[in-house]
Amino acid sequence: MRILVAVNDKPFSTYTVNKVAEIAMGTWADVTLVGVLPKVTGNGGASGRNSQSNQGNHDGEKLLEALRRHGKEFLKYFENQEIESPYAKKNPSSRLVQLSPGIFQDLTVLNGARKEFNLLLREGNTAKEIIGESLAEESDLIVIGCPKGEKCQWPQGGAIPQKVVNDASCSVLVVKEDKKIEKIVCCLDHDNVSQESLEMINQMLTIHDAELELVGITDSGVLGQEIDKKMNQVLSYYQSQHIKSWIKLVDGAFLDDFISQAAHRDLIALWMGKRSILHKFFPKQRVNKLVNGAQSSVLILR
Repeated sequence: MRILVAVNDKPFSTYTVNKVAEIAMGTWADVTLVGVLPKVTGNGGASGRNSQSNQGNHDGEKLLEALRRHGKEFLKYFENQEIESPYAKKNPSSRLVQLSPGIFQDLTVLNGARKEFNLLLREGNTAKEIIGESLAEESDLIVIGCPKGEKCQWPQGGAIPQKVVNDASCSVLVVKEDKKIEKIVCCLDHDNVSQESLEMINQMLTIHDAELELVGITDSGVLGQEIDKKMNQVLSYYQSQHIKSWIKLVDGAFLDDFISQAAHRDLIALWMGKRSILHKFFPKQRVNKLVNGAQSSVLILR
C-alpha cells in the first residue's frame, strides 16, 4: 500500500500526520509526505521580482521546515511501539557524492528500512501537484487535512481538499476535527465492493475503535435481491473480524439528508468508483458540500 499525505505548515496537518501514522502502523504502507510551494512570478519590475523572490524563499523555507517537522512527528509515533519501526534505517555505509565538478563529499548513508518514508517538496498549483504526485507514485490513498467547521479550506489555497477528492483516481481520506469517532457510516457500491475497500474500512475501524453501520440503498423502500445478498456478505466479513456492525436501509430519495446528518457526528465512507450508483446521489457539488459540512473525517473510496 502507498499513502500520499498532503501537508502544509498549519496545525491540522500535524494532526493528519499522526492519523496517518496510526494507519501505517496497521498496514506497513510506503508513505510520502508532500508539500506544495506556489510558483513565484514577477510583476514586471526588478524590485518587484526581488521582493517576490524573497517572499518565495521565505515561504519555501517555512514549508520545508514544516515538512521536516511532520516527518519527525510521523517517525516519533513508532518509537513507543512494541515492534521495530518498519521505517527505521540502520546499517550505515559510505557513499561518495559529487557536489560540483571536481568536489566530492564522503557521506554516511543509513540503509535497511523495510518500508519507504519520503519527504517531498513540489512547486506549482497545489491540487494539481498533489494529484500529479499520486499518479507518479501510483498511490492507493491520498490523505489531506483541513480545519474543523464548515469551510474545509487551506489558507491561501482555497478548496484544495475538494479539488483533490474530485480529481483523484485513488481513494482520498479528508481528516477533520480532533474528536472521538464512535461509528463509521459506510455506503459502498454494492456491485463493486473491492477487498482493498473492505480492508481500508477495517483499518479505520481499528484506529478509532468504532462500530460500523453499513448503509443499503433502497428504491421506494425495496432492497434488490442481489444487493441484499452483497450487503449480507459484507456484514459477515466484518462480523468475522469481531467488529460490531449492522445494516441500515435508507431510501435513495432520502440518502443525501441521511448522510448530511450523519456527517455531523460520524466518519462517513462513500464508494465513488466510476460506475458507482452513488454518483446519482452525490455529484461533485454534493461531495464538496459534504466535505465542507462534515464535522468529522470523510473517506472517499475508489
